Amino acid sequence: MATQDLTTLAAVRRFLQKSATDTTQDDEIGYMITSASDAIMRYCQREFKTTVSPGTVRKFEYRGNGYLDLAPFDLRSTTLIRMDPDLSIPYTVQTAEYRLYPTHVPQGVYTAIRLDPVLAYTASRWAHRIVEVTGTWGFPSVPSEVEHATILTVNNWLKTDVTAYESVLSVDQTQLDRPAGVPSRAQQILAPFVRTGV
Repeated sequence: MATQDLTTLAAVRRFLQKSATDTTQDDEIGYMITSASDAIMRYCQREFKTTVSPGTVRKFEYRGNGYLDLAPFDLRSTTLIRMDPDLSIPYTVQTAEYRLYPTHVPQGVYTAIRLDPVLAYTASRWAHRIVEVTGTWGFPSVPSEVEHATILTVNNWLKTDVTAYESVLSVDQTQLDRPAGVPSRAQQILAPFVRTGV
């Protein structure tokens, strides 16, 4: 099981109603869980499960518009924010000069940082600045809906007979689900978690 896996082999086996003696697909399922987890985090641009420890430093490009998007990462808390860490004297952003966004933290994580617009005009030769954020990253735990979407994705990918499992989503559009990418059923569940801008 990989660190970033959004579900477990046992959960997928339970969904597939596998008997205790039927372990023939276990290795394949394990591989697909990791691949599906990566695909879902890329699709949502979210860090549902992190592979980094608290206190990890990440760097972002800031365009001076007062809004620093942390995509594809999610921030639980920060201990230090610095601007221009590549210069000889980086600027440490003070608590009064930033706000974590969204303010009400609906999913337990922040997706962006609002910076005091005045900071864009502090001495720098660059129009775009590097901002270094030290903090605790990733969701506190994998949301149950995200885990279920991962299980559905693995289930979809396991179906090797494509013609037997294609499902028409719209009679007019004749749009089909195929065992590649994040399937439409999983996308519907993931809709509230897909990152959006401000």
